[in-house]
Amino acid sequence: MNIFHEIRFPLDISLKSRGGPERRTRVTTLISGREERNAQWANSRRKFDAGYGIHSLAALAQVVAFFEERRGMLYGFRFRDPGDHLSCLPGRLPAPTDQFIADGDGTQMQFQLTKIYGGSLAPYMGITRAALACARGHAVSKADIRNLTREEAAAIYRLNYWSAIRGDELPDGLDAVMFDHAVNSGPKAAVRALQGALDLPQNGLMGLRTLKFAKAADTEELIPKLCRARMTFLQRLSTWIVFRRGWTARVNAIEREALAMHLAAQFIHPEGKTGVKT
Repeated sequence: MNIFHEIRFPLDISLKSRGGPERRTRVTTLISGREERNAQWANSRRKFDAGYGIHSLAALAQVVAFFEERRGMLYGFRFRDPGDHLSCLPGRLPAPTDQFIADGDGTQMQFQLTKIYGGSLAPYMGITRAALACARGHAVSKADIRNLTREEAAAIYRLNYWSAIRGDELPDGLDAVMFDHAVNSGPKAAVRALQGALDLPQNGLMGLRTLKFAKAADTEELIPKLCRARMTFLQRLSTWIVFRRGWTARVNAIEREALAMHLAAQFIHPEGKTGVKT
C-alpha cells in the first residue's frame, strides 16, 4: 500500500515557515536521586508552522486544497525544511561524498537517503550487543554496534521480529501493531497477546491457525483490543513506574498509526491486502 504522495508542499510557503527538529525524552528522578531517561522517539521529528508563510487569501486557499487532497493526515508528503535541506553544511556546495548512504553490491540501484548529524555517536538503531552477537554467531564489541550498518540492522529486524510474526501475511495495520509489540517485548509476547485477543491457546507461536483467525477477524476492532492487552502486560512489569509515560505514548501512537494504515488500505484496496510487502 502507498500512504505517501510524491508531492511537495508549496515551496514559497514552506520557506517562510517556522520550526525545526524536536525530540521527546522522559526524565524520571528516582528516590535515590538518580535519573532514568527514556527516549520515546528513536529519531528526531520536524515540526513546522506554515501559517507564517500565508500572507494572502490565495495562499490560504492553496494550503486548504493541499490539505484536502492529502485527506488531512492520511497521506504523507514532502516538505522542504527552510533551514536544513542540504547534504552539506550551510554555505557549501553539495557533493556526492557529503553523506554515507550505503555499500553498493552492483545489483541494488535504489537506496534510502540518510543524513548523519555529528560523528561522536552512531545513529541509534535499537540493536543490542546480544542481538547482534546472535545474528552473527559470535561475540561482538561496542565498536561493532557503533559500526553497524542500516542494512544489517534492517536484516536483523526482519529475521528476528518481522518474520517471527509473519508480518508479510498479516492485514495492513495489524502487522504494524504486532511488529512494534514484538520489537518492544519479544515476538512470543506479541503472538500470545494476539492469540489471547482471538480466544486461542496462547503458545506464542504464529502458526497457520493463528494466522487464519487473525485474517478473518475485524482488524479495526482487533487493533485497539491488542493495544489494550499490551498495556495490561506492560502495567504488570516492575519497571512500569519508571517507563509508564514513554510506553503509554508508544502504544497510543502505534494504535493511531495502525488504524490509519488500515483505513488507507481499505480506501485503496477494499478487497484487502493484494500482495506481499517488500
